[in-house]
Amino acid sequence: MNKKVFDAIYKNETLKKTFISDIENNRLSHAFIIEGVEGSGKLTLARTVLASMQTNEVHIEQIMNGVCSDVFEIDVPDDKKRISVDAVRLIRTSSVIKAGDLDIKGYIIKNSELMTQQAQNAFLKILEEPTQGVYFFLLTTNASALLPTVRSRAPVVRTEIFSVEDLRSYLVNKVQLAAQLSRTSPDKLDALLHRSGGAIGTALKELELLSQGGVSSQSQIFVVLEALTQANRFETMSKVNDFCANREKAESFLTSMRAFLRDLMIVKSGAKADTASLQTEVLENYASRLSVGRILNLDVKIEALLFDLEFFPNISSFRLSVFKTLWDGLR
Repeated sequence: MNKKVFDAIYKNETLKKTFISDIENNRLSHAFIIEGVEGSGKLTLARTVLASMQTNEVHIEQIMNGVCSDVFEIDVPDDKKRISVDAVRLIRTSSVIKAGDLDIKGYIIKNSELMTQQAQNAFLKILEEPTQGVYFFLLTTNASALLPTVRSRAPVVRTEIFSVEDLRSYLVNKVQLAAQLSRTSPDKLDALLHRSGGAIGTALKELELLSQGGVSSQSQIFVVLEALTQANRFETMSKVNDFCANREKAESFLTSMRAFLRDLMIVKSGAKADTASLQTEVLENYASRLSVGRILNLDVKIEALLFDLEFFPNISSFRLSVFKTLWDGLR
């Protein structure tokens, strides 16, 4: 076993110790559900567990870079919204074939909550009759979205959410742009860290967008909130149109809006919002204006919009629905 591979994972000490112990004592489960917020290192963890069982440095590097022929990474196809039962049947057929370069095989299913019910039922059969030396990792932001029968066959492990200070320490020491911002624009770095929701991967994406002059989904929320606060109907509609220009962008924007509502509830409860998606003063302002019932009602409506997004025949009509929902719910 190669324990050093686990150095790629920041903190998450309990999780690392558990996996190392299980591998060393030959009691590693054949399947895991890895739950965590977007950008919290779920994929890195899955790759690391598989890589740690190798001694060949070339194979370790291939696994960690996602280019190993015996480790398969499955996601929703670009032209689809779900992982189909046919995709799972291919996994089942492939999993019984002997590995080529390694002595194990690994299957990492990203966004596993997007498997159709039929696909999950098919996957259940794989879990019930596992092949020796084959490991499955179901990555998800919400394990409860998976069927109870699937959850009963694979332990759920959760990646760690970091405080703003933990994120700052990691990024300033690892990323040149973050170190530069800490010296020249500490307020800008602080805002970026708050928008990252406690996830290193999200913070890295924010830094990349900043270096390219782009606008993150969290920043989009701030822009729309500002327009709503000023009751500027035209500006609000314009920004919603921009940020929901297509289905993929709309999904990202609405997911970030739900994160904002989650943070509002944290503030309303009086808890410390270290991993909040927006700066505290913005959250406190909206938390003072909106009741718990109104926040929850808006969250339900946005969840419904996300569900309807796949079936909406016209993205223009969808954008109008998003605008009306936010205008009525947050103004």
